[in-house]
Amino acid sequence: MKRFLNMFLILLLILTFSSFVTAMSENDDQLCLAGHKVKAIYLVRNGKMKEISINEYNQIKKEEVFQSKKLAYESNEEGKKPQGITDDWYRYDELGFSEDVLVENERERVSRIVYNDTSNPSKRTLEYSSNSSHSFSISLTSTERSHVQSGASFAWATSASVRDENEIIIEPGEYGWFEFAPLKKKTWGDIKRFSWLGELKEKKSVTAYSPQKIGRDLDGILYQMTSTKRP
Repeated sequence: MKRFLNMFLILLLILTFSSFVTAMSENDDQLCLAGHKVKAIYLVRNGKMKEISINEYNQIKKEEVFQSKKLAYESNEEGKKPQGITDDWYRYDELGFSEDVLVENERERVSRIVYNDTSNPSKRTLEYSSNSSHSFSISLTSTERSHVQSGASFAWATSASVRDENEIIIEPGEYGWFEFAPLKKKTWGDIKRFSWLGELKEKKSVTAYSPQKIGRDLDGILYQMTSTKRP
């Protein structure tokens, strides 16, 4: 009887805890980054800004992977021709690529910090700006980089920037500012070096990122941040 009662109590605790976790998940619609509240999230695309929900933000965070559109022998066809009789030549064999990749480790503050020392909510307009450049997971020569860029399944951009302004509402006793994380295009594959006779001499696996822009402005996510503590 005592054993049955103990099992019943354990089961009851498990059900209660599960319900509590579920309730927390359903009601937890407040996003926090580095201990600071995210008051609003905006998708910045082609120079235009649109406020999005946390669910939409989480969907953007999910990277969609595509198989390379190019066959190995189609990549950098001109790169197969040696410049001299004994010159080596290069080829980038792309294995896959992704678009709309949110690079969160490049998130940074992009505006000044303002403080509301009044007793009422304060609406302010803050300018923000951000710049992002292409990057490679390993050290490559300029020749190798150029083959990765031309061999990727998308138009390559070495850098892109965005500059705009947006309103922010700051509660009394709080700081407010904007942060930005870029959206990038990503490619991964092998950069190969061949002898003039076609023998493989070296192979490097590489992942590379290119700033994403539809027009001339950098795409990304803008975070409206608030905190009682200065960041």
